[in-house]
Amino acid sequence: LELNNQMDAGQKLKVINHILFKMEGYGPNGPRPNFPHNSHLNYLIDHQLGNASSLSLLYLILATQLDLPISGVILPGYFILIFKDEREEFYIDVFNGGHAFNRARLESYLKQMNIPEKTSYFAPTSNIYIILNLIRNIASDYAANEKSDKVAELEELLEDIDIRFEM
Repeated sequence: LELNNQMDAGQKLKVINHILFKMEGYGPNGPRPNFPHNSHLNYLIDHQLGNASSLSLLYLILATQLDLPISGVILPGYFILIFKDEREEFYIDVFNGGHAFNRARLESYLKQMNIPEKTSYFAPTSNIYIILNLIRNIASDYAANEKSDKVAELEELLEDIDIRFEM
């Protein structure tokens, strides 16, 4: 109800950020970064806590419902969003409260983290790759928590999906 067509992209995102992070209290589960449930949307909805992937996925779902041109971007070990229309393009770090930044800032981040630049780090990712990345992250979190049975299940699921995913 707080959005209208007269608002520019930045104003709309400020409204979404205010509602999600201030009014509803969504945010990162900092004390438990490798908690496997951080990636589960039902846990996020129930507890308002998640990781970069689950928080961004919720944001992406809401943006899609609002017809905003937002897509996911998978980085090594992180997940962000991109707003891209005919007039503007910027990135959104949902894990940090929906902070918006430009391409130069993303390039700086990659350089700071010693990550070689790839074209895919600056472009929208398809939804199937977002899902595969989420499954891979959950498997990694289960591995960090020594839940080998869950890791085996998820690895088998990834093998059964006939799509190759490379970072």
